[in-house]
Amino acid sequence: MTTSAAIDAVWLSTIWNSATIQALTTKIFQYDIIQDSETEIVKFYQDGEVNAFMALTSQSAKYIGASVTSTEIQVAVDYFRQKDPSGANWTAARGNMETLYNLVVSALGTTWGSTVAFWVGQEKPLEITETDIKGVKCWRARFVYTATI
Repeated sequence: MTTSAAIDAVWLSTIWNSATIQALTTKIFQYDIIQDSETEIVKFYQDGEVNAFMALTSQSAKYIGASVTSTEIQVAVDYFRQKDPSGANWTAARGNMETLYNLVVSALGTTWGSTVAFWVGQEKPLEITETDIKGVKCWRARFVYTATI
């Protein structure tokens, strides 16, 4: 049976270690960065500004009906990019998340390397909100991928 750890492994080898994503940032975390921790937040910085992906994988049961459930795996991806006066980093945040989505489609395919039956992206549009990371204004883009085992 596929586990969250198996999904993390296939995303690491296929997505996060890909040349496409590494060209955007090498700051990629598959665990929750505590945004109040100074020692953790410095991990978000690349080339003097906040520029990082954080992907959290979780598993749940979905009730289908008649006492039948299916197992779902969610990969919630957040991309953090420091705000800039010109607004170019908002556009970069959107573009980087679109690049990620296209890579998931092309490199992982419909079965994420045969680890799931199928997956779907979130139904609502990409969320890009302003957040504060230890006094630094940043964009936080979020998109959730849901797979059924």
